[in-house]
Amino acid sequence: MFEKTETKPDKETKSSDWSNVTEYNKGDKVFHNYKNYQALVDNEGSPPEYTPKDWELIPGDAKPRKEPVITTSTIPGTPAVEAKPATPSKTVTTTTVENEV
Repeated sequence: MFEKTETKPDKETKSSDWSNVTEYNKGDKVFHNYKNYQALVDNEGSPPEYTPKDWELIPGDAKPRKEPVITTSTIPGTPAVEAKPATPSKTVTTTTVENEV
């Protein structure tokens, strides 16, 4: 089936994007919803903004991204998928003309 892949940040680098399928160790840093967090305990699948016992917000350390990253996993056990929001490539204008007979 699917294999779980883990991407861990180098301890000397900034945060990596949080993923619900990555195992984090105490002290790991992640970027999630425009904020940086540091793991207070080992955890997996704990969203930083909803589990303050697992994550500590790093104040003033986050920088906004150019494009938001959305991670979703609708089936338990499947890896998260990174998606970018759709942007229209062209503007289409339509005009309706009624024919008189």
